[in-house]
Amino acid sequence: MTIPRSAALALKLTFSLGLLVVLLLLVDIEEVRQTLSEVIPIYMVGAVFLVMCDRLLAALRTFQLLRSTGVSIRFREMLRLTWMCDFLSIFLPGSLAGDAMRIYGISRGYTSLAPAISVIALERLFGIFTLLSTAAIGALLGYITGLLSLDQFISISLIFGGSTALLAVAALMGPRILTSRFFELHALLLKFRSLLNTLFEFRSKKRTLTYTILISFGMQATRALLVMVIAIGVGIHVDAIYFLIMVPIGTLITMVPISVGGWGVQEGAYVFLMKTVGVPGSRAFVLSVLTTFAGILVALPGALIYLKFGLKKKLPELEGADWEKLS
Repeated sequence: MTIPRSAALALKLTFSLGLLVVLLLLVDIEEVRQTLSEVIPIYMVGAVFLVMCDRLLAALRTFQLLRSTGVSIRFREMLRLTWMCDFLSIFLPGSLAGDAMRIYGISRGYTSLAPAISVIALERLFGIFTLLSTAAIGALLGYITGLLSLDQFISISLIFGGSTALLAVAALMGPRILTSRFFELHALLLKFRSLLNTLFEFRSKKRTLTYTILISFGMQATRALLVMVIAIGVGIHVDAIYFLIMVPIGTLITMVPISVGGWGVQEGAYVFLMKTVGVPGSRAFVLSVLTTFAGILVALPGALIYLKFGLKKKLPELEGADWEKLS
C-alpha cells in the first residue's frame, strides 16, 4: 500500500509539530527565554561564518567531482547553484530535498541526469562515511581522554565503526554485485545497474576521491565546530571532543525521513544527547534552534541569486539524453 505524497507530508508535519510541542512542554520556557536573551552575539557571527565555510566546502566538493567527469562548470556557477538550492530546500520536506534540488539544477544546464545523480549520490555516500568515521574517531578520543567509559566507547565504536566498515565493503564489492544475474531480471534494474556503473567509475579516480574524502572530513569538523561555537555562546561548556560524537549522531537521526526538514527530531536529539553530559534541556533546545537558524540565515541570499539567475534551462544537446546515457 502506497501512501499519497500529500498524506505523507501531512504525517511528517504533524510529527514535527507534535514533537516540538512535547519538547516545549518538557523544557522550562522561562529558561529558554532567558537563555535566548543571554546569547553572546559574537559567537553567532562566528557560527554564520562557519556555515558559510561549510557551504563553500560543499560547493567545492561537487565542483571537483563534476570536473573529474568532464563537465564544464565554473566554481562560481557551482557556488551559485549550491546557494540557490540551499534556499529552495528550506521549503521542501525531507533531508534529501537539497540533494534532489542540486541534481535538478546540475542536469538542467551542465550535464545529463546520470552523471548528476552519480555525483550527488557519491557525495552522500562520502558524507555518511565521514560522518560515521568522525563519530568513531570522537569515541576513541573520548575514551583516551576519559570522557567516555569503556562500555560507551565499545558501543559507539561497534555502531559507527561497524557501519563504516560495511560501507567500505559495499564499495569494494559493488562492481561484482552489478555483474550478477539479479540485475538482468528487469529493464528498470538494468537502468539502475548502468547508473551504479557510472558511480563506480569514480573508483579509478583516486586523486578525486582523496580530495572528496578530505573535503568531507573538513565539512564534518566545521559542523562540529559550528555547534560548539553556538554552545559556548549560549553558556554551554562541554569538552570539545563530545561535539565530534554528538553532532554526527544528531545529524544521522535527522536523516530519518519521519519529519519535515528534521524539525523536532534535531531538537529532541540535542536535548537527549546534551542531557547525558549534564546540560539542561532548555539550553540544548536553544542550541538546536540557533544552529538551524544560522543555516537558514546563510541560505537566504540564495533567494536573490535565484531571482537574478534562476536554474539554467536544459542545454539543447542534453534534451532527451538523460536515460539514453543510462541504457
